[in-house]
Amino acid sequence: MDPVVTNALCALVGAAIGYAANWWQNNRKNVIAKVATEVGDLVDDLEELTGVDIPDSLEDQIDEVVEDVVSELEDTISDAAEDVQEALREGESLSDALHASLSDEIAALKGRIDELDSLTVGDLKIALKTLDLSVSGNKGELLERLTTALEALE
Repeated sequence: MDPVVTNALCALVGAAIGYAANWWQNNRKNVIAKVATEVGDLVDDLEELTGVDIPDSLEDQIDEVVEDVVSELEDTISDAAEDVQEALREGESLSDALHASLSDEIAALKGRIDELDSLTVGDLKIALKTLDLSVSGNKGELLERLTTALEALE
């Protein structure tokens, strides 16, 4: 690829990343607050459905998980952006660079699905209810149903 085109693509990708980073810095608190509110509403719905009072300490842990997920997402996006810029510098086309970066992230997500078998039956049922799926069956059936649903989301 022509070095001028490569430099132009790197500059465009860099500008897009800079714009996205600026937007994120300006809106991060609002996004996290909205996600935390949605999760809080889900906890309230869960309490209402089950009649079980979820302790505030657990709700605090949920808030920490939301923050961890957002931080992990930030790291993932940053890594993907660096990968795309590096691939462009090495002469790959923009579509190939994006595809390679997304393929890596999808592979990482599939690896996370393997972690589902450490969930308890109760955890699996909560996840399945969230996806409006049946919660009947043994742990193996629940795990298979959840894994199938998550793979279908990809």
